[in-house]
Amino acid sequence: MGSFLVSKKRYVGLKFEHLGDKGHLDAKGIETIRRDSCGVVQHPMRHWLRLVFSTRDLSACKKYLQEYWTHMHDGRIPLTHYIFAKEMLPSFERLAILMGVDVRKWYNALPRKAERAAVAPSLTRIDAYYSSQHCRVCDTRSFHRGSICADCRAHPQRTAMAVESQVVQLDAELQALRRVCVQCMGSSWGGSWDSPMAMVCRNFSCAVWNQWLPAAVATETWKTNVKVESSVCKND
Repeated sequence: MGSFLVSKKRYVGLKFEHLGDKGHLDAKGIETIRRDSCGVVQHPMRHWLRLVFSTRDLSACKKYLQEYWTHMHDGRIPLTHYIFAKEMLPSFERLAILMGVDVRKWYNALPRKAERAAVAPSLTRIDAYYSSQHCRVCDTRSFHRGSICADCRAHPQRTAMAVESQVVQLDAELQALRRVCVQCMGSSWGGSWDSPMAMVCRNFSCAVWNQWLPAAVATETWKTNVKVESSVCKND
């Protein structure tokens, strides 16, 4: 399998210019080269097509797409890749259907990760009202109200140490990002490194900024919600 002919003006395949050439992608009219597409479609599609043409292994292709989509759900894809909002599955469907594959089923088969419920008295973000399904400390399925499961609540000392260790690790990550930003801006005056709502820099194309935002959100969640709840468990 070395090419896809989607329609008269939509095709992609491996182009070979001389003997021994490994070939490289040559496309027309599809999302890998369209300027109106976005990075969250273009980047995985290029890699996915190379996998299809080089390995012909549908299991490897499925694994790659599901891993990429999992990164999307976890917020590990830079915001710059979402500049243009559009559906990504139809772009893959037009190509995969030529092999008789339904990539939408691959996507729908992924487990959904639910946000944790907030326990702080001041609920300023909408995801603070989402129900919790996994324990923040041990990540096991939990039907207990709150962000910490019954087993972790039964061991308050161990839970407190795990929470404190996670908060220290998140703080260290923020400090490392802060040093990079200070070198760029020359100063961090007026900015809050713990709050995702109070940051001086607004360069959305900066890779460091895109790393800082989820780190700041995670730190705020652990400090305001999980740490408070673990201290309550310790006092019970």
